[in-house]
Amino acid sequence: MTRSALFLVLGLMSFGVSLASAAPDYGAIVKNWYEKGVEGGDTQLVMDTLSDDIQWWCFGPAGFTMNDYYQGKDGVGQFFDRLGNELVVDTAQNFRVHQMDVSGNVVNVYGLEKGTITPFVKQNAPALKGDTFYNYFNHRLELNEQGKITRFRCNWALFDHPVAVAPF
Repeated sequence: MTRSALFLVLGLMSFGVSLASAAPDYGAIVKNWYEKGVEGGDTQLVMDTLSDDIQWWCFGPAGFTMNDYYQGKDGVGQFFDRLGNELVVDTAQNFRVHQMDVSGNVVNVYGLEKGTITPFVKQNAPALKGDTFYNYFNHRLELNEQGKITRFRCNWALFDHPVAVAPF
């Protein structure tokens, strides 16, 4: 390193500038994951954004087999298979993220999806009336330094009507 380059580095460091690589923009990664992957139907993007050792939890109403703990991308594939058999969301417009909160490498996502009440849903959530369900969800995603999702937690609840005051 030349003498002038050394002075430049030392000068930058004295102002708190680090030459280390910057952390990924976790919020932008998750926003892209939802918009292009989950809502946009790009399943390859969804899976590529997961770490190989992803830990995936889903918590919701009793009777739904998708409520479980899954590990690894194969486990997440099993979750999506179960999800597709249990809840039918008719169009991408019926799945919406309404709020994202980013704190370091943790992103909390709040949203609403609506879909058709199928015979499976009626069997497992008999209190639901009508033909449409509303699912208010909270997802908590943790990402590593490479921008991969390492932990995913989903909490969800079903209603047969939009609640008067949305939780977001």
